[in-house]
Amino acid sequence: MGSFTNSRRVQRRLTSWLAQCRIEGLVVAGAVLDISAHGAFFSPEGSAPTLAVGQVVAIAFESEPNLAGIDLPCRVRWIGYSSAHGRLGVGLEFVSGPIAA
Repeated sequence: MGSFTNSRRVQRRLTSWLAQCRIEGLVVAGAVLDISAHGAFFSPEGSAPTLAVGQVVAIAFESEPNLAGIDLPCRVRWIGYSSAHGRLGVGLEFVSGPIAA
């Protein structure tokens, strides 16, 4: 049985997936530490990039064979410290269809 966080309306699966966050041509390495059908928490390696709530980015899971080569479009929902993970990061919401920047 996997580990889940339960304080949200949608359960999130705890992960430790190496990922890249693509931000307007910049690629930031890091890890996705939890994921649900609606979003994910991304923690960058080193210093956090400059982002704004509402900004559109993409997440790529190069280390996950079933997801390799797929960029998932996301919108930044929040930026800051996650007490659940004990580190800084970005709360992302998955979006679909055409995205206005």
